[in-house]
Amino acid sequence: MTVHNQKIQDAAENDCARWRRCFVAAAFAATLGVAADTAVFGDTLGVIATGDDRPAIDRLNSHLDENFLVEAKPNEKPKFDIIALDNVNGVFNRKIEVFGIPVFSYSGVSDEDLVLSANVLAQWLDNDENGSVDNTLILDEMADRNSYLFIVRNQTQVESYNFQSGTAAYSLDAESIQQHWYTTGPSGDPDGTMEESFHMISDIGYEGVYPDVFGRTTGTELTDAMDVARGGHFDQTPDEYPDGAWYTYDEQGCDYGCQTGEYFYWGMTSILGVHVDRRTDIQREWQLYRPELVESTDPALFALLTDPQYIFPTKYPDGIYASPDFEPSAIYVVRDDNDDAVFDDLGDEASDVSTRSRSSVGEIDSASTNQINRVVVKFALPELHVDTPVLDSATLRFFLEDIQGTPAGPLSVFHSSADNDLAMSATDYENPSYVDTLLDLVQPTDTGGQFYELDVTDQVLADYVADGLDPLSAFRLQVNEAVFFEDGQHNRYRFTMPGSSETANHPELILMFTTVPEPSTLFLAILGLAGLLAHGHRRRRA
Repeated sequence: MTVHNQKIQDAAENDCARWRRCFVAAAFAATLGVAADTAVFGDTLGVIATGDDRPAIDRLNSHLDENFLVEAKPNEKPKFDIIALDNVNGVFNRKIEVFGIPVFSYSGVSDEDLVLSANVLAQWLDNDENGSVDNTLILDEMADRNSYLFIVRNQTQVESYNFQSGTAAYSLDAESIQQHWYTTGPSGDPDGTMEESFHMISDIGYEGVYPDVFGRTTGTELTDAMDVARGGHFDQTPDEYPDGAWYTYDEQGCDYGCQTGEYFYWGMTSILGVHVDRRTDIQREWQLYRPELVESTDPALFALLTDPQYIFPTKYPDGIYASPDFEPSAIYVVRDDNDDAVFDDLGDEASDVSTRSRSSVGEIDSASTNQINRVVVKFALPELHVDTPVLDSATLRFFLEDIQGTPAGPLSVFHSSADNDLAMSATDYENPSYVDTLLDLVQPTDTGGQFYELDVTDQVLADYVADGLDPLSAFRLQVNEAVFFEDGQHNRYRFTMPGSSETANHPELILMFTTVPEPSTLFLAILGLAGLLAHGHRRRRA
């Protein structure tokens, strides 16, 4: 937890309202008996603990509300559920956690802005959107500092905010959030969401993990490159930059560390193509609006920000983190019972299993129960509007707990584009609209205690094309070859259900999207049909 000294300016000059960014770090750590350095982080004076004394760090954290104690969760895919809070720190009424990092919100900030900010933060941290943080060292550093982002309605609220010692916080003014950046593309006024979440990651994470490279003090690789870009070394913002400078940030009061953070952001976002249509919007501060200009004009910065060892993003956030797991909107068992001593391949009963911890598919034979089970699972899909991405892939996942006995065959997956009703029906046991996909989820020789998954992109694309404004994907899991034997033995697959306390093992439908700028509704339908015809990477039964 070492923080390197930075130039300290008069605290009176550190007025957060003057800049879009405001970061405060661990004020008053020294009062808790922890060795500390005073430092300017971004725009605000703060104090943060130094050294590796774990007991001292624990003392520093001991006074904190549990909401500010951050635990890194690099493999916990964000679900973007809004968590209600009871006036935390006197001001926060909601939060979303992103890989363990809280994004807090003041009352009056819209849910839409909160969810967008959390999605953008997730995309910076997990840029390939596979559900795991790309550079876990960065996340660990942010967690060690108890980092968080908070959204205010306006800058006046930042000035009166009670920053918690032992934490590192970045504010985001809701008035600076440009929702249109994530629908029609970056243009016009700067977007605070993309910038402030990146500043938090770069200023806390990258500087903390790689201080000699990305530190915001004189003599690091990043600041050496910045001095060239500005046409010289300037501790404070000069009244005028030398001719030939391409980084000319002119906000008075933004000191050397602040200037470095802005330089980092300009370089990264330009390399990722954020500013290709913003040349006139940004030319007062930054001339290299295209990635090839960064490469040719500022080769030192380009080399740093494309060095694979640091695992930087390769695309800018589009505001929709594309790997949320959708849990079933409805899941139920349909049974062909043997109460009448005849299995007629018709559904006799349907039972909701959404609150159960497990359920099974196949033959069940006990003293009290003789039946063959199938499971129907339905997912309400997110709507695809004209300004949202197009489905790229869909993966159906079930956690197999175990296999009892010897099922008569593999677990087959059927799909229906016609079933658009979440209601349970025993007749779904034999509902003819469910068609065999020729995909097997599990084989009788497979091993329990793990997830099994199938690519169901074709089926979900068909649902988007068929269902219009209320898309729904419906699947039926069954053992085609299952027959009843009066031998007192089960022959079935047992799966974890949504009622299990093992939430990570719940059934899931994982959707991945590809951004297409401003498609028309017809274009979306054409893309869906084209994908349905062209998509072929599936495992089929012989």
